[in-house]
Amino acid sequence: MRDCIDPEDLRAAAEFSALLLVLLVLPDERLDVLFGVNPRQVWLVVVFVAGLSFLGYLLSKVVDPGTAIGVTGALGGAVSPGMTITSLTEQYRRHPEFDLAYTVAAAIASTMLFLRNFIVVAIVSPALAKSLVVPFVAMAGVGFLVTGGLWFRTRNREPPTSELNTPFRIRSALAIGGLVAVILALVNSVDLSLSASTTRIGIVVATVVQLSVYVAVTSIAGAKQIARVIVVVLLGSASVGIALVVL
Repeated sequence: MRDCIDPEDLRAAAEFSALLLVLLVLPDERLDVLFGVNPRQVWLVVVFVAGLSFLGYLLSKVVDPGTAIGVTGALGGAVSPGMTITSLTEQYRRHPEFDLAYTVAAAIASTMLFLRNFIVVAIVSPALAKSLVVPFVAMAGVGFLVTGGLWFRTRNREPPTSELNTPFRIRSALAIGGLVAVILALVNSVDLSLSASTTRIGIVVATVVQLSVYVAVTSIAGAKQIARVIVVVLLGSASVGIALVVL
């Protein structure tokens, strides 16, 4: 591992600062000319994808790359599971030798979705959250089981000897942002918005739908292994979550 900051690191820091500046000037509203897409929301995806990749790169200078990838999956998942999975997908394509590490990190981020959504519900309506404890614990349990199984696979696999040698690539981050913009435009055009009423089944189904979107993003972006793992989490969590909330 390198102990000093090289020109590539400085260039990456400058580029990331430029991304942040662009974020500040973009309009924060849905524009009809962009099919109802919010430009700042899409650019935030670009910033998050690049930023999380940059964080993982910097962490890899302190700990081994596999651990750095796992930590970014957990930290990013606590903030935004969807954008974390999107960022991991972009990194997965640049560093295929760490495919299993990125897949574990994506499973962690997917699992964090259940915890984050439950916390949001608890803030809005503690009484409703109390009635959703069992379904959401069961859904998170599926995610933990899948993550645990993948983690045991990493223990039995010889870790790659290479390093994370690129902080991030703006072109890749922009491509992911463009993909998210297209998906948002399609969603807006067919009016797939959920009912505003907060019902137990609606909240569980909304969480499952979120995972479905991540499957689409990872599949289209070419991260098939990550997509397959999220499908496993999706099917398992949807089965137990919907069953428990209906009973």
